[in-house]
Amino acid sequence: MILATIVKKKKSIARTNEFETAYPEIDLRTYEAIVEHHKSYGNVLKDLEINTAMDEKDFLIFKGKTNDNQNSDTQIDLSIILDECMGEMALLRELITLFIGNALEFMGAAKIHLQSEDFEQLDFAAHKIKAGLAMMRTDSLLEIVVQIQKGCKIDQDLKHLEFLCKCFNEEFPKVKEALDSAYVELSNN
Repeated sequence: MILATIVKKKKSIARTNEFETAYPEIDLRTYEAIVEHHKSYGNVLKDLEINTAMDEKDFLIFKGKTNDNQNSDTQIDLSIILDECMGEMALLRELITLFIGNALEFMGAAKIHLQSEDFEQLDFAAHKIKAGLAMMRTDSLLEIVVQIQKGCKIDQDLKHLEFLCKCFNEEFPKVKEALDSAYVELSNN
């Protein structure tokens, strides 16, 4: 039993060192400290029925990088994509429909792969949707998916990946609404 714990601890340290070497811009110690701090208050806040910012917002912790767009409404400029569609509104509508379908497919696949702890397939699902997110210029979702891919490749921390997928699921309706609004605005012009 003790030997298994020691081996597990060494693997964890090796993964952490590998992660820090591969992604020096991510402050892993700060992230771990925030997660531990959040866990310590979890039960108290739930008993008091207080929602924490960590429960309500998606954020990524980087050295010197903050997510300032959290408090602002998501806005997407579809005019660039319309130009790429040579002004064809029907083609733009089809791209939006495909994008929404692919995002919903990713959300379902992510849930299944997390339940089965199949990190390779979760990474593949994230890879599949990444091009669509970049094309539609949905940066908030793209950042989350990139973090999911890094998590699948480096540390395979189930709780962190569940958190990131939850962030994606919460952000997607905002992006969908922004896409719909931008499409209506382009249609009226």
